[in-house]
Amino acid sequence: MSGIASSEQLESRELFADLLAQTFGPTEIVQLLSEIGLRLDDLALALNVHPRTIRAWLDDSDPRQADRQRDEIQALKAVVLFMLRRGILKPQELAYWLVEPNAKLDFRRPLAVLGDGDISETMSELIKAAAPFLKAEPERPSFPQRGAAVGAVTHDRPGQDALAAQEPGSNAGEEAEAALGAEDPSSVAESPRGA
Repeated sequence: MSGIASSEQLESRELFADLLAQTFGPTEIVQLLSEIGLRLDDLALALNVHPRTIRAWLDDSDPRQADRQRDEIQALKAVVLFMLRRGILKPQELAYWLVEPNAKLDFRRPLAVLGDGDISETMSELIKAAAPFLKAEPERPSFPQRGAAVGAVTHDRPGQDALAAQEPGSNAGEEAEAALGAEDPSSVAESPRGA
């Protein structure tokens, strides 16, 4: 089987991730992963098969057997895609990371961890081990909870507590006064309560 990825795709995280994401056949996925530098032994370890089985898939001598390992192949594809899209490593660097013993994994290889269990059990372990090579998730804005107090009530007039809670130097107080229709708050006579 000839190479699927171009040299440009093999050098670019984005281009290789796009190519891998658009590849659905189990044999083609395995071929792409071998092109970034994962050896037959590495792929066999992650997929729980013998290296000769991987060779048979790549030689097209038994493509149906790759279909039997579809779930494991898709799990490996998901891990590689996650690492390419969230990570900083190029495809070939990622291949090296996947096969190197990792202290955060008790010196196991990430591919061996993947081969030990299903993806839902092992993905969190792999993400923790890969943390130095992952971009931080974008911060999500936090909003105050509905009904949470923004500032203490300091005035008897409705709306004045909104004015008191403003940061110094902001024009939000002027906007709040305009919305209330009040002129200078100090010039407004207070009306007696209950009137």
